[in-house]
Amino acid sequence: MSGALTLMMAAGGLKAFPFYLGSGGATGDGNANTEAPAGVWAITIVLPVVIDPNDLLLLFLALSTTGAAITPPAGWTLLCDDANGTDVRLVVFQRTATGGEDGAIESIEMSGASRYAYRIVRYSGVSLIQTGTAATGTSTAPDSSNLTPPWSSRNTTWITAFAIDGNTADPVTDPSLTVDAYNENDAASGCGLGFGYIDLNAASYNPGAWAVSASEQWVAQTIALAG
Repeated sequence: MSGALTLMMAAGGLKAFPFYLGSGGATGDGNANTEAPAGVWAITIVLPVVIDPNDLLLLFLALSTTGAAITPPAGWTLLCDDANGTDVRLVVFQRTATGGEDGAIESIEMSGASRYAYRIVRYSGVSLIQTGTAATGTSTAPDSSNLTPPWSSRNTTWITAFAIDGNTADPVTDPSLTVDAYNENDAASGCGLGFGYIDLNAASYNPGAWAVSASEQWVAQTIALAG
């Protein structure tokens, strides 16, 4: 699933770049959820300790299996869900904060077990979001596709993210991004998650390839944010 355009808030006039407010993530194994029906597994996520009203929260989730149905916590909506065969999956959810979520602990429910890595990213000043067409491959160079949002050239934050199979990708080198992060589930059947962004006033952007340490199956996505 890709190509989604979301209007977050009314936009007008010249807008500054969206403001990056930090991120945090973790890895783990989906555990049987004793508070949910039998056969349901859960991923526990921790939201940032400071969240202001109208902040945009993006939840990036890498999964080592691809077939499970996913139910996010209340308030989150699906932005994109892409996989490379049955090897690895990248799911992104979005949420517009109300300001009462500071440090909340929430649960993502799944219909099957999976190892995972997640990252929650926080931005302010976002009114438009556009996802691209997911790219997949098997190599040491995860590379998300060129993205041309429907808006004209303007101050835009360009995000590139990838999920990769296995536990041998680290260390990871980013394609000249302003901020990058990588976290990896180091189990034998684990997965890794890369995130980075750059601010550019441009009508389109084609991120460069990441460099990872071992050839594995990957899926990558480009996302544009604008004020």
